[in-house]
Amino acid sequence: MEWGFGDARTRRLYWALWRTLGWAARQVRLVIDPHLVMVEGVVPTKLQAQLVERALGEAGASAVCNRLAIAGAGTLAHGPRHAGGLAFHLTTRLSLEPLLDARGITVTEEGPGIVVLCGAVTTRYHRDIAESIARRHPGVRAVRTELLVVPPSRQEPASVALNEGTGNRA
Repeated sequence: MEWGFGDARTRRLYWALWRTLGWAARQVRLVIDPHLVMVEGVVPTKLQAQLVERALGEAGASAVCNRLAIAGAGTLAHGPRHAGGLAFHLTTRLSLEPLLDARGITVTEEGPGIVVLCGAVTTRYHRDIAESIARRHPGVRAVRTELLVVPPSRQEPASVALNEGTGNRA
């Protein structure tokens, strides 16, 4: 577990994780983004995986992508079953879609034929495309969408321009 001493939100999220799991929190990793908190690792029971998601939400996480494995269960609670599984094939299919930037999308398999789309896209249109592709993919029975729509921030202020031809800033 990566214990950062970042901002107050980060400390609140890690403290919620520690309160929920105790020493088992050492097997869990948080990936904290301004719009999404992804939790990965191994917990002893499915109930604890659900409690972690709830505790992180109460601690201020706007959206939680739960990718915790259950120890000894032999399968992931929220994650790919194996490298050549449905999640792998669907991730490949999404990345090949010319109308979609799938770099911010993580596909996990929750159960047989049940996939979860997690992450962030720039428009509702991209979210709908990803969901539509997932629903039509062979072997998918159900799709749960946890995709956040986060509009792209402006890369540079309007006053900064590139010189034509050279690529240097004006």
